[in-house]
Amino acid sequence: MTSKTADRKQRDATIPKVGSIVGVRMGTQVIPARVIEDRGNLGYRGRRILRLEIESQFGGEPSRFERAAELLLPAPD
Repeated sequence: MTSKTADRKQRDATIPKVGSIVGVRMGTQVIPARVIEDRGNLGYRGRRILRLEIESQFGGEPSRFERAAELLLPAPD
């Protein structure tokens, strides 16, 4: 196994799976968000892009947006 392949497997092991809950920094808060789609390596230098969804506090439509996987945090308690 080459070092590139080993690095990729290690990096992919840290990518959250679809359906998992992650933390997203919004201002000074960390908000829980659900991963709804793995867009793949689309970003700058192959950054892994994930589509996320945050439930509305007021019962409206959830917010959906994309974020690079390395910017995500552990889910808040």
